[in-house]
Amino acid sequence: MDKTNNIKILFLLCLAIFCIGINCIINIPDNDLWARLIAGAHIVEKFSVLKNDFLSYTPTHPWYDHEWGASIFFYAALKYFGHNGLIFLKGIMIALTMFVCYKTIELRKPVSTVPYNILYYVLMFFAVNLSLGHTVRCLLFTSLFFSIFLYLLERARLGENKCLFFLPIIMLFWSNIHGGCLSGIGLLGLYIIGEFLNKKPIKNYILTLIACLGVLFINPYGIEYVKFLFHAGLMDRGFISEWHSAFDKEFLTKHIEYKVYLLIMLLTQIIYFIKTKAKYENIDKTKLLIILAMTYLSVKHIRHQAFFVLTVGTLLYDEFYYLINTGLKYIRERLNINDENKINKLIK
Repeated sequence: MDKTNNIKILFLLCLAIFCIGINCIINIPDNDLWARLIAGAHIVEKFSVLKNDFLSYTPTHPWYDHEWGASIFFYAALKYFGHNGLIFLKGIMIALTMFVCYKTIELRKPVSTVPYNILYYVLMFFAVNLSLGHTVRCLLFTSLFFSIFLYLLERARLGENKCLFFLPIIMLFWSNIHGGCLSGIGLLGLYIIGEFLNKKPIKNYILTLIACLGVLFINPYGIEYVKFLFHAGLMDRGFISEWHSAFDKEFLTKHIEYKVYLLIMLLTQIIYFIKTKAKYENIDKTKLLIILAMTYLSVKHIRHQAFFVLTVGTLLYDEFYYLINTGLKYIRERLNINDENKINKLIK
């Protein structure tokens, strides 16, 4: 094993320890967790899913628990490992999500590698941790599956079409763990539109989308669950704070990490386009479409900040370091510094 691989392994180990360590320290109780644990206990102990709202004191209409699978994981972690097990599970989920993002970036043979890029991942972690790491919540599963979807779709764009076969299998589990699986359907839709605009074949993506929609019907509630998912995805949630915008008056001094990250990444994209004099025909339409969609969603809803960080942080890595390297080259030329050690001392 060469020195570069050793450094990468050490970097990934440190990244995992960092993610888990920070998330074992920062914990804010999530009210939904208690409901998840009750539902999980019912499923594990009685081998059946709940079909009525167990928190209501009055008769209710049929209830479809779109988080029943996540409840099993949370209850099992608590039952066998105690409350520390829940916290550790949260850290593991975020560490795995960051690892998948790292592997997606590596697909493009990035212009900057370990350990030069550690700051990038630290910024990315703190921006996403605001949405994910403070509480034990079902969104952790969706963020991980969403990142895996992005990774496999990027591999497919590199010509590895067999990777698309795994998406419906993942969707089968995802849709029975958390209703956020609709974000995977949306991501697939963006890839279809983007690749169409790129004038690339889209047949395999369309077939994969159809297969992913088909497996949604494999669940304990049948077709009613699918109806509920799409109804819930479109319903108004104006009374829930995380479905407001981070730029609303009451949140102007909050979500600072996200806002700083948003500014950095948008400036990165804009300056990169200006610097390279990018023309429309040369722009990757899929990539641009995803960035624009995730930017809009994250600005509109606090809930979608994690999706923005995970996608834009993954897709704009090369642009970010292109500008960094261009800046370093400019400094080197202006100061007539040819010695790499000197430039490193200057940066420090």
